[in-house]
Amino acid sequence: MPFVSARPALQLTEDDLEYVNRTCKSRTLPESAVERAKILLEYYERKSISQIARDLGTNRPKVERTMTRPLLMEFMPRWKIYQEAADREKISSGARTWILSIACSKPLDHGYPYELWTTTLISRIYQESLFG
Repeated sequence: MPFVSARPALQLTEDDLEYVNRTCKSRTLPESAVERAKILLEYYERKSISQIARDLGTNRPKVERTMTRPLLMEFMPRWKIYQEAADREKISSGARTWILSIACSKPLDHGYPYELWTTTLISRIYQESLFG
């Protein structure tokens, strides 16, 4: 008698399924996001955890962790929110030029008692310039 999974089936709307398919084929998203999307798509097709791990060349614990997260929470809306937030956090060309000009100078020139810049210090200066 074959093993019957106690884990509930993954419910995806038409939009979610289209989003996961698009993510699976993406060449610009991080590899981890593409791999998670492939795991979700194969699980949606009711493949076993072992079969998914074999197909994707990964291990069972990784597949199980990936599958537990969307089943415990509304996965797709959060995934879209994180993706949209990542898209929004792109820095403008003017801000990039300003940061590069600061990074090419020494902190001492700007009244800071440091020899070298750190990302935290540049971030603090950038925040101060934005919010005064």
